[in-house]
Amino acid sequence: MESSLRARVRAGDPGAFAELFDKYARSVYNHAFRLTADWATAEDVMAATYLQAWRSRERVTEEGGSLRPWLLGIATNEARNHTRSNRRYRRVAAALLASDLTLPDHADEVAGRLDDRRRDRRAGPAAPARARGADPVPVGGRSGHGFRTTLGQLRAVAGQAK
Repeated sequence: MESSLRARVRAGDPGAFAELFDKYARSVYNHAFRLTADWATAEDVMAATYLQAWRSRERVTEEGGSLRPWLLGIATNEARNHTRSNRRYRRVAAALLASDLTLPDHADEVAGRLDDRRRDRRAGPAAPARARGADPVPVGGRSGHGFRTTLGQLRAVAGQAK
């Protein structure tokens, strides 16, 4: 029976892989768990093992016994690859934390701009001048100054700007 399973696996029969999974999944998972000591990682390793088994199915010889040692060998390599990858990731993450790579937080500036816009909308027609950074100069009746006084103020401001 095992030789016909080997031939079907080699031929890429999906039913043969379903049978292979049903027969050895628990064994592959337990092996992966012993290697990684983490159930979630063991599940990942088991999934990667069957994917790799599918990809390398041509290497299965038609002669031989159980396919369990072949799957456990693949699982061992997948667990090692996962451990190496995780180690590299942790090393890079630790280096980033140690480098004190801090970026300025622009949230306060954005919140300030939004507050300014709300305040300017409530302020009325003088708001656009304030938004450009200029102080609005009231002209005429509301300020209590006449046109000549206002014109003098504008000339004084223009003289200071030069």
